[in-house]
Amino acid sequence: MLINCDLGEGFGSWKMGPDLELLPLIDLANIACGFHAGDAHIMRATVTAAKRHGVRIGAHVGYPDLAGFGRRAMPSTAQEVVDWTLYQWGALGGIARQQHIMPEYIKPHGALYHRLHQDIPTLDHWCQALKGLPDRPALMLMAGPAGSVARECAESHGFFVIAEAFADRAYDPSGQLRARHLPNAVLDDGDAMEQQVRALQMGVLTLDGGVELGLSAQTLCIHGDSSGALDMASRLRAVLST
Repeated sequence: MLINCDLGEGFGSWKMGPDLELLPLIDLANIACGFHAGDAHIMRATVTAAKRHGVRIGAHVGYPDLAGFGRRAMPSTAQEVVDWTLYQWGALGGIARQQHIMPEYIKPHGALYHRLHQDIPTLDHWCQALKGLPDRPALMLMAGPAGSVARECAESHGFFVIAEAFADRAYDPSGQLRARHLPNAVLDDGDAMEQQVRALQMGVLTLDGGVELGLSAQTLCIHGDSSGALDMASRLRAVLST
């Protein structure tokens, strides 16, 4: 199982997360493309560092919402979502191509991630547009029941889907991530995270109340902006290596 992490989420002189320290511990770097976070200089530096560590890269695309870190719902048409995605994919691709590598996948960020799993007509339009890219990327989408319809839609358009679960986020019984404003939505305790990861390796999470949630994932996400992200990533790597 691969470890993915959201990186490059600073802006200008403002740094978010221990990116350089995280890179040796992960397999896939979801690089912010300047809309919810990041800028051209940070993208270039993150691509350079990822290449040095042999980490594969993807475009972490979000709403144009720097102030809200892309975590606020943003009313918009399906075509606007497509245009914003292509803009960000092109920006990261241009920077990466200059370094003789290319992003391999697209992972939506924050509110856009949730929208594309729930607003299937927008997802369908998005996939229809993206499959015209000359180097068709894979799509990273949510594992489990909450992502099943979205994954089927993407696969029907011929995309390879990377099914993602979260090592550092709690789930609700529907398979959705627990809303961040609720208690214990983010797992900032290493022991709790390890317990969740071992359950995800088995493909079944037991939630509060004994509800069992089936999650078959190919990659686990650690958020680089979480407190203790480096310790979490180290522990996650150790668990997956045993």
